[in-house]
Amino acid sequence: RDLVSANKDLYLRCHERDKKKVSRGIVAAVRNKGGRFLTYYAYDERNDIIYEDIGDKKASAKTSQTLRDALNRNKKASRFVVKGQKEKKEL
Repeated sequence: RDLVSANKDLYLRCHERDKKKVSRGIVAAVRNKGGRFLTYYAYDERNDIIYEDIGDKKASAKTSQTLRDALNRNKKASRFVVKGQKEKKEL
């Protein structure tokens, strides 16, 4: 999440073709630090949950979604209502 926060402004400024590069870079950084992107797979014979890695393509898509969500949260947080006036946006 720290990597997403650190890169959301870069993601916002990038052209669409470069946004995938930002997402792939975050995935690579997480993996280089030993991190993984996992999903539930099944239960084993001891009723322990088994997880599997989702792969780089899906991890990149999920990272892009997280970046978009972070940007949308910032947009919503920047709105405020002044009594007696219509909703305004801070830039």
